[in-house]
Amino acid sequence: MAYPQKLILSRKGFDTSTGGIPSWIYEGKTYSIPIPEAGTGVFYDKLQFKEQYSYLKVLRDLGVKCYSEAHLDPDLQKGILANRHPNWQAAFGQHGAALSHLLQSHLAVKAGDIFLFFGWFREIELHKGKFRYVKSAPEIHQIFAWLEIAEIVTIGSKNPPVSLSWHPHLVFAQEYDRGDNAVFLAKERSTWFEGEKGVGHFQFHPDLTLSYLGGDTYKRSLWKLPNAFFKKGLCTLSYHENRRGESIGGLKGHKLLQSVARGQEFITPTSKALAQWVKSLQKHIDHEKT
Repeated sequence: MAYPQKLILSRKGFDTSTGGIPSWIYEGKTYSIPIPEAGTGVFYDKLQFKEQYSYLKVLRDLGVKCYSEAHLDPDLQKGILANRHPNWQAAFGQHGAALSHLLQSHLAVKAGDIFLFFGWFREIELHKGKFRYVKSAPEIHQIFAWLEIAEIVTIGSKNPPVSLSWHPHLVFAQEYDRGDNAVFLAKERSTWFEGEKGVGHFQFHPDLTLSYLGGDTYKRSLWKLPNAFFKKGLCTLSYHENRRGESIGGLKGHKLLQSVARGQEFITPTSKALAQWVKSLQKHIDHEKT
């Protein structure tokens, strides 16, 4: 099987500066909270959480009362909203410096490459009709979904598909720099995961937890990565190339990496070992959300 040439770890969802609370792990599933943005027409009270709740209900229970509309991006699950366009497509948009890094750096991505989306997560529970964070649950960086690129649509270079008219990178196209705004469309069938779609979600599992939970001093930004992310001891992810992985007892096949504080898109060339690691994640796919 041929594998895409590049893998992108892509940070998405609420963070400490936008939103202010961790996304959710609930009953073994991950729920990334899309960042707030007024004027999108996508309301938190319309985003479905489980079958009987909305994202707004959970946000309010957790003390967030100032947001109404969401920047739903990446948009990977058709069923999260009712009354979708009949030709809805899974897609992810990017612009500005982050897009330049994706398309113009020496690691420029293309059709066939794969995004692994991660974010800031913590476990929640339902208590007496209200959601709350589990007191003992750590705050972690967790991989929650993937998207394999079928096509990169540069907004302004041609007419985008009608099925993307809802996407925030089209809704606000005039507010982005001309020629510096693009949408990544998902493949119909996966190259990495046999028999699967080219986009989907993972269930929660420690195999997809980036944060290292051992040691005396915990930081969610201290990652435990497979050795396949390192070459001659140095990390191969963009923005981390000069950072050396730390070997530690009890972490066979892995190294510790202090990840950068900011940044959205971290790109690495793939290798046989890295492809094998990605392929091993197939057993954690959440088929209810793909």
